[in-house]
Amino acid sequence: VGYRPLVIVTAGPVTIRGLVDVGGHGQSPGPGGGAAIGGATLPPTCAGAEAPCAEGDDYDGGGGGGGHGVAGGRGGRACGGSGGAAHGVASLEPLAGGCRGAIGQRGAGDGGGPGGAGGGAIQISAAGALVVADSGRVRAGGGGGGAALYGSAGGGGGAGGGVLLEGATVTISGNVAANGGGGGGGSEGGSGEDGRLDDMPAAGGGTGEYGSRGGPGGAGETPAGAEGGGGRINGGGGGGAAGRVRFNTRAGAPTVTGVVSPSHLMTLSSGVITTY
Repeated sequence: VGYRPLVIVTAGPVTIRGLVDVGGHGQSPGPGGGAAIGGATLPPTCAGAEAPCAEGDDYDGGGGGGGHGVAGGRGGRACGGSGGAAHGVASLEPLAGGCRGAIGQRGAGDGGGPGGAGGGAIQISAAGALVVADSGRVRAGGGGGGAALYGSAGGGGGAGGGVLLEGATVTISGNVAANGGGGGGGSEGGSGEDGRLDDMPAAGGGTGEYGSRGGPGGAGETPAGAEGGGGRINGGGGGGAAGRVRFNTRAGAPTVTGVVSPSHLMTLSSGVITTY
């Protein structure tokens, strides 16, 4: 996986019948996605923030979720880290991935959960028709935040990346998703789910003995990452925000009958394709 988004340009038509996955998986980013180690260079304000309070007690805050199309979710408990800010524009120019979530606070425990990596970004530009068939799947979801060790807080989920598909005509009958990853659970509560391929939010990690649940990732009609839980001693990580999806055609409106998520951050444009 490289620091730059993946761009595919063809002089003919394109039909996608299988899985194209540029998403984050746990702490591993997609191409052009943000991560604590080995990720792309993205605006620092879009990364989730660590809990601002001093270490040393059990009441530690979860890491904030990464931002992209909108802001990421705040980490759980009063001292939870802030979610990362939105970045980029609807046109996906420049093409950019999602930002990372933050590590959870260690507190008096054994170690906070690591933040999830950002989803990558992909552009597919066809001179002919571009089709995502019924069986086709394009995923740019964020990675789930990591589970905390005993007595510590969960990591924030990574934000969804960017998907730009353009052709003479564009037809979507499969799934295209750039959803955020779920936040990690506090105190051995489990890792958050990676951003999903449908329009459902990625689940946050579970509760554990003393930990709070991680916040779900942004998806569907709710693109913002949810706040991590704080009902127990160790906070859950905030959910990662959803990314952006854009379809450009040379003429005529794109045809979308499949699942596109986040639906509120999908942009359909006619007469905008500039690659050819």
